Amino acid sequence: MQLIVSIDKVFHMAKILLLASLLLYITVAEGVAPVPAAEWNAVDNSIKAMEPKLTKAFDDVILAAPEANKTEVKKATVNHMITIGLRLAKAQEKGDVKEAMSILRSYEEVAKQISAAPSSAKFVVMERTFNFANAPDFTKCPTVDKLYCETVSKIRTVPEQILSATPPAKELEVKKAIEEKVIAASTAINKAYANVDDKEIAAVLAAYNKAADAVTAAAPAEKLKVMEEAFTAAAATSTSFNPPPRPPTAAATKAEVEWSAAANKSISAMQVKVDKALRDAVLAAPPAKIPDAEKAALGQMIKIALLLANAKGTMGEGTRDEKQAISIAEAYEKAADLVIAAPPAEKLKVMEEAFKEAETPKHA
Repeated sequence: MQLIVSIDKVFHMAKILLLASLLLYITVAEGVAPVPAAEWNAVDNSIKAMEPKLTKAFDDVILAAPEANKTEVKKATVNHMITIGLRLAKAQEKGDVKEAMSILRSYEEVAKQISAAPSSAKFVVMERTFNFANAPDFTKCPTVDKLYCETVSKIRTVPEQILSATPPAKELEVKKAIEEKVIAASTAINKAYANVDDKEIAAVLAAYNKAADAVTAAAPAEKLKVMEEAFTAAAATSTSFNPPPRPPTAAATKAEVEWSAAANKSISAMQVKVDKALRDAVLAAPPAKIPDAEKAALGQMIKIALLLANAKGTMGEGTRDEKQAISIAEAYEKAADLVIAAPPAEKLKVMEEAFKEAETPKHA
């Protein structure tokens, strides 16, 4: 007898499992040291704060989806629920209260961003923000996950390496090829972290680390060819794990478009400074304020990514606006400079003020 379960039943089962996994964390697993009462209470409070917000955010995403896409959207929310449950179970297995708290703060911020998004963009925002929340916090690099930090940093240098050796007449064609491979790399890395599979994470990061090194070592005229071959080989590592990476869906995003060299340069320069500014602000925060600083930094990273996605025309009904993208990049680069220049005791305050200033009405 074949068992057929509707996506609606799976969705509701997943919601129950999510809550169960949240509650499981505050139990003491066999072989794990008991959690001190104060930390137990903090975890319990975070669970109570996050769970209804995230559940409502998922419900809002599904409600906002066109009828033809609801099944697809529900499947996506189920996958995210499973990821959260697996990450919390892993933290619980290690008895790592600090990691659990960080996970809960991240997903509470995700829920906040989804709730604030217009109906037409909720699914896109959910997918993009979960990519940030599932992977290690880049603001904590290089201490959070050495191989992740190293690999992502190397991948970020690949476009500029290749474009700097590309004749102007071929720039558009080459950018399309680069974007395809970089998006595939990001998808594979995000998928590995979403699966919460240590072997997959290690294999995928090692493969793309090696691929990026190959591009760097290649002669300028050979970099594009080497990238296409090396990144294709790295992608094969990801597809050797099941399930394979999920391609962007019609409901998730519109077709990606290319930025000009000027916009790419502006955005890249901004990203380097923003990464440093946010990392500096978190590291300089007093111990009691580190959780809030981490949450604020993650929120800023997500917000910038969404603003740029909106300018790129990949959210809801947005249209491409390259001038707006450059304006966003310049505003946040200026804000990052202020944070970097601020004394340690003032960095967190300056970050909050400067980044808020960077988010002007024309960027909304």
